[in-house]
Amino acid sequence: MQTKDASQLQEFLAFCEGLRIKNQDAFPASKDLLVGWASSYAGRFAGRTVGVKLLAIRKEHEQRDLMWQGGNILRQVLKGVKKLRPALSFRTKRAPVTITMLEDLDKGLNRSLGLDICMHTICLLLFFCQLCSGEILPPTQHPDKFNLQRYATFAHIAKSTAENGACNLHLLWSKTQKGRGDDVWIPTKRHHWTQPMHSTSIS
Repeated sequence: MQTKDASQLQEFLAFCEGLRIKNQDAFPASKDLLVGWASSYAGRFAGRTVGVKLLAIRKEHEQRDLMWQGGNILRQVLKGVKKLRPALSFRTKRAPVTITMLEDLDKGLNRSLGLDICMHTICLLLFFCQLCSGEILPPTQHPDKFNLQRYATFAHIAKSTAENGACNLHLLWSKTQKGRGDDVWIPTKRHHWTQPMHSTSIS
């Protein structure tokens, strides 16, 4: 994320240089400068992409303890950028995941390997609990950077108290509830390899 923010910052400074604004004079950015920068992407990028670029510049203001001049006008410009997004920025909808796909995945996994068992478990949880991958998977593969305050582990699966054997998984962070976390039910499908809790018990 820091690398992306640095890239957005360089892009912003390059825009300022094009307007003959020196780096030391680019911050704090005036309202007109921010509006002009956002407007320059109209018809070239999706609104969300431009929003990410502006967020990086806002973070830079916060780090420098400078006032952020974004306001209603900038929000209106972003709305306009979204409406003018290029056709190429629209992604073709992907086909939904099916049981058949999960079966094909299962055939290619080795149940004696820890990594394969984890992959199998994660895929079943995503499918049957209707989760986004970011809710249970970290953005990095480095174990030493795993955030125990944000991502759930097997320890966050409570013992079943439901008649059908379903268990509760407590998410430490969710897109809607943020740091308050959320709870999802892990359904059961007895005596079948697609039962998520059977997979978690193996691991």
